Amino acid sequence: MKSLVSRKAFWLGSAALLVLGTSANAQNIDTMPQWNGTSFISSWGVPNTATYGQTITPTGGQTRLSGFTFQLAQQSGTAPQYQAYVYAWDATNQRITGPALFSSGVFTAPATASANTYAPVSINTGGVTLTPGQQYVLFLTTSTITGQANGTYRWGALTNNTTYAGGQFVFFNNGTNFSQLSTGTWSNIAQDLAFQAFLSGGNTGENLAQAQSGAFQLGNSYLSLLTDPFATNKVSTTGTMNYAGEKPVPAAVRSAFGAYMKVPPPVVAYVPHWDVWGAVFGGANNTSGSVAAGSSDLYTRVGGVAAGADYRFTADSLIGFSLAGGNINWSVTPTIVGVGLGGGASDTFMAGVYGKYGIGPWYISAAGTYTNYWMSTSRSSGAGAGDLFTSSFDAQGWGGRIEGGYKVGQYWTVNWTPYGAIQGQAFRTPNYSETTQVGAPGLALTVAGRTATAYRGEVGLRTDKIVPIDNGSQLNLFGKFGYAHDEISNPTANLSFVGLGGVGAAPFTVFGTAPSRDLALTTAGAEWRLASGVSFLVKFDGEFGDRSQTYSGTGRVRYTW
Repeated sequence: MKSLVSRKAFWLGSAALLVLGTSANAQNIDTMPQWNGTSFISSWGVPNTATYGQTITPTGGQTRLSGFTFQLAQQSGTAPQYQAYVYAWDATNQRITGPALFSSGVFTAPATASANTYAPVSINTGGVTLTPGQQYVLFLTTSTITGQANGTYRWGALTNNTTYAGGQFVFFNNGTNFSQLSTGTWSNIAQDLAFQAFLSGGNTGENLAQAQSGAFQLGNSYLSLLTDPFATNKVSTTGTMNYAGEKPVPAAVRSAFGAYMKVPPPVVAYVPHWDVWGAVFGGANNTSGSVAAGSSDLYTRVGGVAAGADYRFTADSLIGFSLAGGNINWSVTPTIVGVGLGGGASDTFMAGVYGKYGIGPWYISAAGTYTNYWMSTSRSSGAGAGDLFTSSFDAQGWGGRIEGGYKVGQYWTVNWTPYGAIQGQAFRTPNYSETTQVGAPGLALTVAGRTATAYRGEVGLRTDKIVPIDNGSQLNLFGKFGYAHDEISNPTANLSFVGLGGVGAAPFTVFGTAPSRDLALTTAGAEWRLASGVSFLVKFDGEFGDRSQTYSGTGRVRYTW
């Protein structure tokens, strides 16, 4: 081994473990105050001593790792490139185990004026989920980059083994063979590096990344309401998908003609031109997180009340507008034993325009929407009487959907209509900051503005069957089976602590729960159409992915004249 341990001893007080935290639930491991600024371990770098790191053991209040810092001084040669990693640590076999919990991009080690001039190397991990009691290793390695010039570095280190009881310095002379880190046995020295690990008791802002999930879910429901062909069909007693049937001229109208004419007027038909309607809609989504990816379980609930009016140019063609109000609520729950990670809510105002055109067995429907959100978030840094941070901000969203279908015919007394649709949504949040309600202001977060997008391609089969009822009424039973592929921006939040120094002050990214991309879609519903022009509709929708399920419902009343 090329390591050399400095013999300079030092003593700073009697503290065996310094846990720096501005609250009881933000417990950052920090050996820096006990480092004399000169003691070191060497030599890390190219060509052989590729991997240096520190093991840690999180406690019950340390379930999220947002970053870590080491101290490096250039000793000789060319500054190498390296990557940073976080892995679970197999203490029995002295090696990494499982998948990488965090891996960085490629960085270049700092160039320093001398071997005694140290520079901090800070890595922002964003919010890796840790299990209390499980050991982990934080390390830098040059072994993933080949063909580098020789270069060596000293690492700031402590010369006693009592500073941090939860781990120690570990290393591997693995050259450019990264795979040895999980198959070979690492070496260790019974002392600690001069390092900082920034941890918290469960929440580094993952709930702030999840606002888009509820916005897109509510947008899906509203766009479906406006473009669903069953929501825009004309009320009548005949016709597949209700594309026909004109009402006779009322008797009162014929009598008015008779008052001025000596012969009875011709029996003509009038086409009802206007629809007005009101609807309630909403649903709930459960999406499972991943411990390996550091994401948590997400539960989202949305609901809305809408009203609209449309004008029919022909029996099968119309254009209309709608206004709606709604609410979104979401919460984040750890996939490990712990406390809730907070959530958020929003009141919404929605406006939409929509249209439909039909010719023979063909139809096409489209809608465009705008939404304004009045959002608020809340999170605690840990269990019990921990810190409490809230925020309020406005956001905006836009959406559009176009759908087309072709009725292939009636089989087994059921109408069958294959269809396809494309849909897009955008959701924009501004720059905003949390407000400290309880606890340390330094742990409040500032959030960078961001635009998230969601695009959907959908194909499927719609079915319906009209059942005549007494007094000219009818019952329309309908359903849908479909497949959707979503391309959605992964939920992220670009964050920085308002007042915490060190690595925590640098911007970092928290990743939320990634949504399922491929979904099976189902719909079942019924509409009771009265001869008077009034109709009542209820339907239920389901979306099912590999890690998510969405259940929603719609109720609507409509009057046509």
